[in-house]
Order: sequence, then C-alpha cells, then structure tokens
Amino acid sequence: MRPRHVGRLIIASVVMVIAIALAATGERGAIVVAAIMAIATVTVVLLRSRRMIVVDGTGVTLHGVKRTHISWDHVACYTYWTSTGLDGARANKDPDKLYAAIKIVSADRDKITIDSKWQRPYRAVEAAIEEIHPRIAGADFGVFTFEDGALHHRKRGRIAFADIDRVVVTADQLSVRQRGKTLEWAGTDFKHLANTLLFLEQLRAHAITVIVTGGQFLPPRVVERMRKPPAGVINNA
Repeated sequence: MRPRHVGRLIIASVVMVIAIALAATGERGAIVVAAIMAIATVTVVLLRSRRMIVVDGTGVTLHGVKRTHISWDHVACYTYWTSTGLDGARANKDPDKLYAAIKIVSADRDKITIDSKWQRPYRAVEAAIEEIHPRIAGADFGVFTFEDGALHHRKRGRIAFADIDRVVVTADQLSVRQRGKTLEWAGTDFKHLANTLLFLEQLRAHAITVIVTGGQFLPPRVVERMRKPPAGVINNA
C-alpha cells in the first residue's frame, strides 16, 4: 500500500516555483537558498514516495526511512475510526474508496497508522482487524472493562448489563444509555476507545443493543459477528 501524493506534490510544486523565482533574481544569496530549497524538496518527495505499508500473515510492516514491523502476536491494542461519513450502501458498492482507519500499537509501543494518507486503506484495515481480534480476546478497553454481569467505567463506576438500554455510536462518540434515563450514563471519544470494534462485539455478546449511525462505518465481517444471537441469551437488539 503506497501513500497518497496529491497534497505533497502540490506543496512541492509551490516550493519549486518559489525557488525558481528566487533563482531568477540573479543574486548569489537567493540562488543558494533556491538550490537548497530545490534539493530538500526533491529529497523529501523521493523519500516519501518510497514509503510502503505491507499487511500479511506475519503482521504489519511500515517501510520507509526506518522499517517498523508489528507482529500480530505482539499487538497490545488498536483504535479504529472512519475518517469520512459513510454508510453500508456505499461500503458494499466500492470498498476501495472507504477511508476507514486503524492505529496499531505493539507491546513495545511501536505504532503504525493506516488511514486516508494511504491509497485504498480499507482492505488493509479490514485484514488487520481480522488478524488482531482472535489474538486479543481478553483485551483491555481503556475506560471500560467487562465484569461479571456488568460494564465498568473508570469514572462512572458499574452498571449492570440489564440496566443498559443501548449503546449508540455516532461519527465520533460512543454513548452508553441507561434504561429510564434521558442523559447518557457514560461516553467516550470513539476514535480513542482501545480495541474499538472488539468492544462492540463484546457488547453484543452480552445481548446489549448497539446502534451505529450513518456517520460511522463498521466492516461487514464485524457487523456479521454482531448480528449473531449471543449464546445462551435472548437477542434484545
């Protein structure tokens, strides 16, 4: 997967125009500055163009000035978000145009982000999620933890599963709603929720209704797992 170049090429073109204008003045100092700007711009463009992300059975690898590899077995956590408002219809029509994004963090705190800065990121994001989920089934979810019969929030405390009316996911927020209450019981920034989609799958496994609005897109395989009736309970979605 290669990076997108449109924005960088525009910036490089502007810098080169400025450099040419400086060189055209004929002044020695201006010519030196123009040469430095031109060399620096070409160097940066060449280095950035060589960057590449590879997602395969061993893990995710960022090739660039520095090579960073995160093995699937050494993933500590990830966060997921949608960088543009999307819906299921568009996803099914042309998934290559989706700007779903994921930040993968290793146990050694190495980080690799796959987002809209890269060409056609969706398939790589989906592949990464499918590799990660089976390996972090007992993962941490940041401000939320699952307890016996309840969901625990770092500040709000404990709420029994039976008292949760629904969990609502919008373009940028996740909100836990309590039965009989107007205001949310607890919420968090969806983009910063650790192991984001696995958290939603765990909610459904406990028969908690999850509502996702059109401002947020979930990969079809995740949606498929969330639609399966939880074992041993009545599906209340």
